[in-house]
Amino acid sequence: ISRNIGKKPAGPASVVPTTKNTNDSVMAPISSTDDEPTIKPVIQVKAGGLVQAVGELEAALVPAPIYQRAGEIVTTSRDPSNGYSLRISSLSMHGLRLAAACVADWQAWKSAKKPGKGEPLPASDPDLGEWVPTDPPIPVIQALEAKGSWALRPLVGVTEVPPMRPDGSLHASAGYDEGTGYLFDPGKLDSPAVPEAPTWAQARAALDELIEPIAEFDFQTPADRSVALAGLPAAVIRPALDKAPSTILDGHTPGSGK
Repeated sequence: ISRNIGKKPAGPASVVPTTKNTNDSVMAPISSTDDEPTIKPVIQVKAGGLVQAVGELEAALVPAPIYQRAGEIVTTSRDPSNGYSLRISSLSMHGLRLAAACVADWQAWKSAKKPGKGEPLPASDPDLGEWVPTDPPIPVIQALEAKGSWALRPLVGVTEVPPMRPDGSLHASAGYDEGTGYLFDPGKLDSPAVPEAPTWAQARAALDELIEPIAEFDFQTPADRSVALAGLPAAVIRPALDKAPSTILDGHTPGSGK
């Protein structure tokens, strides 16, 4: 933030495009805009088409709130007991199958005439049958799970406050941030807006807010207070740091408040 203090903004804040759907549920409808109806891809199940079906499903899942993390396919949700705690959850095979049914329309070929014993299956000819709706086949879901690495977006973590990028900018809009791999979901938290180029007065006011919880603590020296202050925001700006500074607390005297 300090590198931008006192500078005039060059233009509107740069925001990485995010997934339009920020609903916690993977079963929420996914649309390109708020006004346009959802258009889902059609995946047709056919013999010998496993690789193609897996690829088409994987592509359909990319814009959905589904990610990869530590070799697993995951999504995010909130603790139903309080509605606040944001968490990362692995998707079971059945959960992934349900998500597959939500992001694509699945079809299977229904022949007008059943082949006799030893007869070949009829070709996909409109005169001989039709494509009908079906559920995502379990073998396709299992094959997708078995890949172990996907085109899905990597999820580093979740946060309820705007994550800071390594260049010092903030991901201020709710959704996934390509720059850090974090999902910003404020939920019910009402965070104040952060100016793109804060003034010294705004920076000083923010520092006063940060100092307030420890203002009455009896630090031995001003340097000790500075170290404590530096430790407070470290967790918040962790996405912007290659290495996070450690803070050592030394309070061997009983009753020192450590």
